[in-house]
Amino acid sequence: MIPRKRSLFLCFLIFSSILVTIYYLKFEKKSELNQEVLPPKVEVIERNVSDFSKKVYFLAKLHSNKSIDIMSETDGTIQNRAYQIGKYVKKGQIIIQMTDTRKILELKEIEDLLKASKARLDESSSNYKNSIKLHEKDIISDKEKETQWNLYRSNKFEYEAKKMRYKKVLWEFDNLSIRAPFDGYVNKFYFDVGQKVTRGAAILEFLDNNTLIGKANLSSINAEAIRKSNNKLLIKNKNLYYQGELLGIARQMSNDAPSYKLEFKINNKESNFIAGEVVEVEVVTAKYKNFISFPSSAIVMEDNEYFIFLTKDEIVKKIKVSPTQLDNKLFIVPQIQIPILHKIIINGQAKLESNDKIRINK
Repeated sequence: MIPRKRSLFLCFLIFSSILVTIYYLKFEKKSELNQEVLPPKVEVIERNVSDFSKKVYFLAKLHSNKSIDIMSETDGTIQNRAYQIGKYVKKGQIIIQMTDTRKILELKEIEDLLKASKARLDESSSNYKNSIKLHEKDIISDKEKETQWNLYRSNKFEYEAKKMRYKKVLWEFDNLSIRAPFDGYVNKFYFDVGQKVTRGAAILEFLDNNTLIGKANLSSINAEAIRKSNNKLLIKNKNLYYQGELLGIARQMSNDAPSYKLEFKINNKESNFIAGEVVEVEVVTAKYKNFISFPSSAIVMEDNEYFIFLTKDEIVKKIKVSPTQLDNKLFIVPQIQIPILHKIIINGQAKLESNDKIRINK
């Protein structure tokens, strides 16, 4: 009895295995057929018409429009520096104060000598004027009058000589104070406090940053595009743009680099920029009205010709286009090149042909 039950159980297992196998083969094959029939999925973008600008971007270094080395007009020792490097200084304000004991003593001495000489001049002038009156009354002779005149003239020459010497000493003493020649910035000191400075030595570098000059190197393509555009330069700083004035683009390639030099100037009265910094410059070189944009992934090249794939009602249409590269990511074409009510396929078009059916990836 037991062997018979085992036999029936084995038959049941074999029959069940056959049914499962038939079911799997039937529905797996059907699934494969369904997969083969389904159209491919693609990514699309809408046909949006807009206006675009083609821009050139480059980096430029800013330089001071006016940079001078202030020279010492006299010998002296640095006593103190009133401003730090990078600080703004108004015209006439003292930047560096020097000292020279010899000049201080010399100035005091000449002031005393000038004062004494002026007293003698005043006395001789008064005596000479009195001699004129006395001579008119025949109280003194011509010789006595002439003597007073000669004494006055001698004292006047002496006073003028002392006065000239005083001015020279005062000029040298005043030059111990190094003043700003115009509104600007201290860029560099050549001497430290306590160091001696000789006449004619460069003592500091001073900049006028109200106007800055930007300098950049351009490729021949960008140089030509900017020449033709006649558009304004926009200099970026902290997400704000400031307008620059193009000064010129060299017509000859630089010797130090295979590029063309460009220069521009920018108003910096509000101190938005610092001389020496590198800034990003933007120039609009072309404008396009009523164009349609799409990413570079939408383009297929065949025999040096450009094609894109469109879709309407999930049916593919392959068209030839003449795109303009706007930047590293986008291309544009005039709206007339892409029919209305069509979408642009940007991914999944590699094996498509016109009239193929597709599914849009939502």
